[in-house]
Amino acid sequence: MSATHSEVSTKDLPYWGEPLIADYIFAAFGRHFAGDQVKSDSLARQHCRMWRNLLHGQTSIAAFQRRELIKAAERLNLDPSEIDAIDMGVFEYLLDAVMRRGARAGSAARQDGMTLVTAASRLGEIRQVA
Repeated sequence: MSATHSEVSTKDLPYWGEPLIADYIFAAFGRHFAGDQVKSDSLARQHCRMWRNLLHGQTSIAAFQRRELIKAAERLNLDPSEIDAIDMGVFEYLLDAVMRRGARAGSAARQDGMTLVTAASRLGEIRQVA
């Protein structure tokens, strides 16, 4: 974790987590579409927007964005289970970050953990709709 990440307040996961989410998602799509940055970046940007809205509690927007992401992924021969796997990886990546931060700020880590739990619940709901 870089020094700038450790200086950011841990009280607002949607803001400090966004660069971590983008790093993870762009790397995951980059591995899948090795050599085709246009496809990779297009899906990664869509996926990051979905996560941003998910963490900010904008569930209906995130649901719409997930449906559009799934459609775009299928057009590029990417199975929706791959999107699910990336989402699980994002949760694990963020949970690791919350736990590392928790060693320095227990109550903030608790709040961040609850944000993750809420996001997981919302994602479960929008996966059923999408």
